[in-house]
Amino acid sequence: MKRDKVESDRRFRGIRTWTAAGFAVLLSFSVLACKGALDSREVLRLNDAIKPNVTITAPEDGSSFAARVVFEGEVFDEATAEGDLGEITSFVYEVSDTFAGGDIELAADGTFSFYVPTTGFPDEVIVTFTAEDWNGNVGEAHLSLADNGAFPLFEVVSGNGSVTVNWNDVTLSESYTLYYTDGDKTQIETYGIALVNVTSPTTVGSLDNGTYYHFMVKSISSDGPDNISNTISTVPLSPLTLAPEVRGGLGDISVTWANIDATNNFEVWRAADRDENYVLRDTQDAFSADKYVTFTDTAVDVGRNYFYSIKPALPNCESSVGNGAAAHPFISDSERELGSYIEDSVDDVDVQGDYAFIATGWAGYQTIDITNLSLMQLVGSAPSSGWASGISVSGTRAYGRHSGGGIDIMSVTGGNSLSTLGGFPFGAYSCYRFDSSGNYVYLATDTALRIINTTDADNPTEVGSYTVASGEDVQVAGTIAYLAAGTTGLVLVDVTTASLPTHLGTLDTDGTVKQVAVSGDYAYVVDEIVSGSSYNLLVVNVSNASTPTQVGSLNFGYTIGSISAQGTTVCVSSSTNGLEIVDVTVPTNPKLAGAFSDYMNIYSTVTLDDRVVLATGNSGDGLSVVSTVLPSPLVEVGDAAITGGARDVVVDGCYAYLVKDTLEIYDVSTPSGPIWLGSANVAGYGVAANGPYIFTAFEETISVIDATNRSSPQIIKELVISGGYAMDVYVRGIYLYVVDFSAGLKVFDVSDPSSPEMLSFRGVTSGDPQSIFLEEDNAFVAVGMSGVVVFDVSDPTSLSEAGVFGQGGGQRAACVLVADNYAYTGSSSWGIRNYDLSGGLSPIQNVQYETADFNRAMAALPPYVFVANSVNGLYAFNMSDPDIFVELNLASSANQPYGLAASGFNLYSAELGYGLRVYELYR
Repeated sequence: MKRDKVESDRRFRGIRTWTAAGFAVLLSFSVLACKGALDSREVLRLNDAIKPNVTITAPEDGSSFAARVVFEGEVFDEATAEGDLGEITSFVYEVSDTFAGGDIELAADGTFSFYVPTTGFPDEVIVTFTAEDWNGNVGEAHLSLADNGAFPLFEVVSGNGSVTVNWNDVTLSESYTLYYTDGDKTQIETYGIALVNVTSPTTVGSLDNGTYYHFMVKSISSDGPDNISNTISTVPLSPLTLAPEVRGGLGDISVTWANIDATNNFEVWRAADRDENYVLRDTQDAFSADKYVTFTDTAVDVGRNYFYSIKPALPNCESSVGNGAAAHPFISDSERELGSYIEDSVDDVDVQGDYAFIATGWAGYQTIDITNLSLMQLVGSAPSSGWASGISVSGTRAYGRHSGGGIDIMSVTGGNSLSTLGGFPFGAYSCYRFDSSGNYVYLATDTALRIINTTDADNPTEVGSYTVASGEDVQVAGTIAYLAAGTTGLVLVDVTTASLPTHLGTLDTDGTVKQVAVSGDYAYVVDEIVSGSSYNLLVVNVSNASTPTQVGSLNFGYTIGSISAQGTTVCVSSSTNGLEIVDVTVPTNPKLAGAFSDYMNIYSTVTLDDRVVLATGNSGDGLSVVSTVLPSPLVEVGDAAITGGARDVVVDGCYAYLVKDTLEIYDVSTPSGPIWLGSANVAGYGVAANGPYIFTAFEETISVIDATNRSSPQIIKELVISGGYAMDVYVRGIYLYVVDFSAGLKVFDVSDPSSPEMLSFRGVTSGDPQSIFLEEDNAFVAVGMSGVVVFDVSDPTSLSEAGVFGQGGGQRAACVLVADNYAYTGSSSWGIRNYDLSGGLSPIQNVQYETADFNRAMAALPPYVFVANSVNGLYAFNMSDPDIFVELNLASSANQPYGLAASGFNLYSAELGYGLRVYELYR
């Protein structure tokens, strides 16, 4: 580009940069016409038809661009034929498909050199340079560029608190400077941190995990321009930074992880095996104010283990892998259904032999053959004198209540065929419920118990009555009519002589007796305590009819619609809470044994030996038959015997980690056949797992085991707590929570598992810390006589007490569990309690269930809660209604279960006298 001064002066005169002011000056110049008569500027303009020549010398056409591009070249404008000097009045550039462009400053000799930042450039661009001379002639040059990287290779790899930068050498480069910042990446060279004279690879350490950093490299050369790389951004992460915690739910899996400042968008990746290729499942947004982010995965196969990896939705970022978990199955009440018969409305039902007789509205009365419950069939019918709403069958007679205000009288032939014989009108009184025995009908009316003789169906007559203030319900057993007599109580009437009913005895209750059912020596009474909302089920011993005596009760906080009883089973129903089964094996202690909310709007029930027949109105099936035999929710499917006492177990996906005087590792991908993989020589009272790292607590020692190779786990750290007594551990993300029996709760940073660092400690004023359960930012610690202390762990470096409950009452809290916003505590002395947490972290006791001593551990597969009792084995409770402990049949063990873990379909029990035992949830 070197030219002599004469040539330079000949090409340029009067302007160096195109501006409005410069143009005005240009117009004021006098251009001399030195030849002939051509002394007019207009003539010169007409003669100058030569466009400017634009030459680009750097970069070459087709070159790649990086963080910025340096353009170099020159502009030359030929003189007129008469020898007048050329003049450039405008020189600009424009980058296609971007907002880049503008004026270019020319040097005195017509050369130019400038750089353009490439932020926002697409992968390929065309740069157009346009020069215009004073006479309007335009010259152009075009240059194509592609984003192929000015450096042959430039990449960053994020790590734990560090980032490693790699690049290939650039030709003629003498040194390299690495720039990085967590600020504005477009100005990285101006204010970023510069590391000079670095070589590839270079690792930048002491970075904050979870922060977005930007990196750029400049190659420096004394002969030629410097080269600058693209800017690449990444987030350094510990494998545990995001701390994804995976929990199986009812038909879904929830994944919760820590939010970070770098982004509010995260990618959720999923695999069926921890070591398989993860597939992008979804992208989850978060609010910057959220400390934790939750994604609920509903597209799962129930019972199948899944593993999740969470990655910031940013380029060049690593991910954090969570534990494995599986969704629990929906345990539907309808699975207990043995059969159904669909009818628009079934208001009442009675059963005799193999047939159910139903009152079904305008359709009248029907007989359903229930011999084959999978194929119940209509076998008889009779019309009704109005809307059929009640039915009672006795021998060869059936009686129906209808909306016309009376009773339809029918014959029953062949056990099922119905035919109308006659009817009996109520007259001036109201009949609420009725019962029958042979040819007699017993009506509970608003003023009396009325007895109707229907021997002559054409002329039924009232033959006797017993006056009461209000007759709500009646059931006849033998020669006694049991009358629910409202505020009078339960009245027993001798009906041996129908024309002369005689009072035998009365039980005056606390409320209003609404219904009654009788089986054997006991009557079961529905006693309304608060009008329309609170009811008690009373168990009344009627073996001595003259002195009926209440022996037990069970509270229901809602309206009871119907009641029936047989043997030791009482069935209670309502239009709001469905069917509930009460076990009265011990009459003094009736217990709720089943709650089936699938059946709503139940109008009537008939309890049989092992089943109950339901009239379910217009809520679905109409007539249903449901089993009252409640199988255990657990079935033992596998075990692994060991010597020595197993104390605790944790399950992570396909692996179970059990501690005794050693750590034992099992493959439980097939729960029915646990396969031993390996062991480590560390003892434990408690165990926790996060990915390949296992943490155990035993007296003064916290051990960290790397189980990447599960057949050969390696102890990488044994942390001694001088004077401490570690009882339990819980790990979430980079934080390990240790329960110290002699001190309190300690929190460690295990972002580097080989070098745990204690962050904080919080003692308890009294009690003996024994176990821990984490729920969001709260650590629930069972501390013996002091109940449960709740610690706020939102800042792991500074613990604070957030609540306390369960203290006193002689209970020593040994274990604690939180499920569905209820806290459950197990005592080492007696009983299980639960607490409603919706009102805060210092709740009062909700309900209690008495057990034998030594409740050691708890686990939940909602709606079931399981308790390991080292005396009686496993307790199983259906907590669909958290206000009542519904004890189910036990999957009992005499081998002293000490630790429990739940995953998917399965419950894992660490048993002191045996080893590992695996149970499958009933389906």
